[in-house]
Amino acid sequence: MKKVILPILALFLVASGLYGQAAKDAFKSAKKDYFKAVSMTDNDSKASKLMEAREQADVAMAGIGDFDAKSTAKVYVKSGEINNELAGIDFNLITLGQQTTLKYPDAPMKAFDAFKMAIEAAGTDKKMKRDKNDAVAGLMSTFNYLDNAGRIAYGEKDFAKAAKAFQANIEARNIINANSGKDKQLLKTDKEYNDYLYLVGLSAYQAQMEKEALEVFTTLRQANYEDAAVYDALYTITSKQDKEGALVILNEGREKFPTDENLRVKEINYYLGAGKLDVLTGKLESAIAATPDNLSLYLTLGHVYDNLFQRELEASNMEKSNQHFESALKYYNVALEKDGKNISAIYNIGALYYNKAATMTKELIALEGDYSKAGLKKYDEKKKQVFAAFDEALPYFKKAESMDPNDLGTLTALKEIFAKQDDLEKYNEFKTRLEKVQGGGENAASFFQGEK
Repeated sequence: MKKVILPILALFLVASGLYGQAAKDAFKSAKKDYFKAVSMTDNDSKASKLMEAREQADVAMAGIGDFDAKSTAKVYVKSGEINNELAGIDFNLITLGQQTTLKYPDAPMKAFDAFKMAIEAAGTDKKMKRDKNDAVAGLMSTFNYLDNAGRIAYGEKDFAKAAKAFQANIEARNIINANSGKDKQLLKTDKEYNDYLYLVGLSAYQAQMEKEALEVFTTLRQANYEDAAVYDALYTITSKQDKEGALVILNEGREKFPTDENLRVKEINYYLGAGKLDVLTGKLESAIAATPDNLSLYLTLGHVYDNLFQRELEASNMEKSNQHFESALKYYNVALEKDGKNISAIYNIGALYYNKAATMTKELIALEGDYSKAGLKKYDEKKKQVFAAFDEALPYFKKAESMDPNDLGTLTALKEIFAKQDDLEKYNEFKTRLEKVQGGGENAASFFQGEK
């Protein structure tokens, strides 16, 4: 048995030695190619030689266990320096306007990883202090290259790559500052650090890396960072799991940034979705007072009062329903005064009268079975109110149709109004027009085009 084992063991030792020697030879080749490359002035030749050096450095790092403890940091440092040189070529050519994209996009991250491992390998060993210092110095250059790569990736909408680069730079900053004097530290002030952290959060959020974005923006919120987007993102992410917690964030953001349009829209949508229309009217009126030229606020407030009107009308609370109807009409008309061609305001006024008529039609149907004198009188009075409301709605829908002859809501309303008016010709016209759009076609021209 021993005669079999010993040759195999000897073969294994020889193979191990060969692999170890290969790693060491690769490291020597990497250093040799690197020094040749840095002396070159032609970028293409330099990059070609650096790529050869990088291949050898990768082989050396793959066999890092074959180096003694004192040499490991040197291997990592050299790999970092090689990748820094490649990243530097990209950086310089982009700065000079000679290229717009990165030819060596992985170089900054490979440099970061290598320098980080070098610093970890060196630890507190005084014999590797020089290697550690070289790695820290190299990492300072890498910071610029990673930043460049992150901003280019963001501009190209590769948000995940941008987030990864910016995240690495936060870590690089922390490593550098922990191992350097005050004169060499990066992102020294809270503002500088938080501004950069914001880049991480924004990129992660755009890349739908919600866990990372949530962590960053929570940190910025705790730091009282002055940017509404922090609260916008936090609310959006948190609302998927914790509605109450999200509302706390939203209220905090609205208080800090009362004129931010994105937060305002999210607040409106929240209360609309929750059905808390009474609360929403007060908030919208405050928003209008703050930004009186914002047309969308008048339209939204009109829509809210429109909903309140219909709710009270369905409950037969006539006094309240009439009050809300007048409020809705008021805000739609203000929007129309500010922009006489605003199709949303025009359509919404028509819809307001139409919905009033439609609701009263239900009441009219309920009166049909009462043939008493009093019952017939009520029926006639309600019928007049219904037709009056449809008549009020008609000119607004005609105007809306002249502006957009293919809107389904407008075409449906016109068809129904002409049916109520027993105008068979126009009813058939708009029935045909509606069916055409529903079938995927388009009406070439408006029926009421040019009509005042």
